Amino acid sequence: MIRRNHLFIGFGVFLLLLSCASQKMVENAPQPKFNGIVLAKDVDASGTVGVPVELTSHFFNNDEQVVAFLSFDDVTGSHTLRWEWIAPDGGIYLVSNDYSIVVNQGKYLPKVTAWHRISINYEPAADTLGEWKVVVYVDDELVDVKPFTMTEYADP
Repeated sequence: MIRRNHLFIGFGVFLLLLSCASQKMVENAPQPKFNGIVLAKDVDASGTVGVPVELTSHFFNNDEQVVAFLSFDDVTGSHTLRWEWIAPDGGIYLVSNDYSIVVNQGKYLPKVTAWHRISINYEPAADTLGEWKVVVYVDDELVDVKPFTMTEYADP
């Protein structure tokens, strides 16, 4: 089940990166800008650019997932993107595949969005409470680290 979810996520991110925005010709392309990581409980992918839903850095062990959402402005060239999910004990819980961002020579993408997620409910992550981190690499260079907390759900 986990492997199928990862393949689905990978395919979704790949399609999103290819279709997130039309490429524009470069005359004097602006400098690329990484907008950081945002954590959410879901992503609305109904438009041309994904939008995070229910922003938070606190999750319960009965939540469906944690979604790490990021965006870039004015992307040129070819790049690889990778996420690492770090458990509270400091060990690596999950590492994504490398995802390619490819922009044709002489063009740029004004906006690129991507996300990766880990499932929580009914998965090993639900039993791993504490301070987690998601780490994002672009071209094997660390670009951002975002901490989040996972606690046990208690009925109100």
